[in-house]
Amino acid sequence: MRKQSHYAVLGIENEGASADEIRAAFRSAAQRTHPDRSGGDETAFKAVNKAYEVLSDPKRREQYDCGADVDNESEGVEHMARDLAMQCIDAVLQTPVGDIVTNAIVLLNGKRAEHVRNKEALATAVAALKQKRAKVTVKGEATNLGHMVIDDKLRGIAGILVKAKEIDLIYERAHNLLRQHDAEEEPVQPVPRVFFSSGTGGPFG
Repeated sequence: MRKQSHYAVLGIENEGASADEIRAAFRSAAQRTHPDRSGGDETAFKAVNKAYEVLSDPKRREQYDCGADVDNESEGVEHMARDLAMQCIDAVLQTPVGDIVTNAIVLLNGKRAEHVRNKEALATAVAALKQKRAKVTVKGEATNLGHMVIDDKLRGIAGILVKAKEIDLIYERAHNLLRQHDAEEEPVQPVPRVFFSSGTGGPFG
């Protein structure tokens, strides 16, 4: 269960608050909790600053609102990137040709390309849903059930796309980690899809 929300920490009841409202709430909360003030509290002051750090950044706020853990974003990305790089190395240990590092990078590049294709497919799906939404009309003041269904699907896809941005960072960092090793060859093209039959496990498989 998530701890007290960043909105609550700043005393904001409306999660649709504007940037100016968030800034004003932060100033008020920071003044109230500052350790040098009477009644201030260092732990609460740090929580206020962390909340503002997330909510003042449009990208991180969007991710936070979709349920992503953005408080330890850099640590999480680093850990998952290291795991992914090691999974790729493990998957190519028995490959009879090429060196381990080159094969691992090629494998990673192939999986990364598939990730990009999946994002493109989602973007196409969003465009199609929006077109269908525009064609669903109702008579008078009736509730548009079609819009409700489509909007729910669009929210679901939006959440997936937010997570996809984090996966982009993971692939980029994993690639950099592998490139820090000496390779006998320069990676060129992703290996054929059949090469993935060994799998790497985890959320990237």
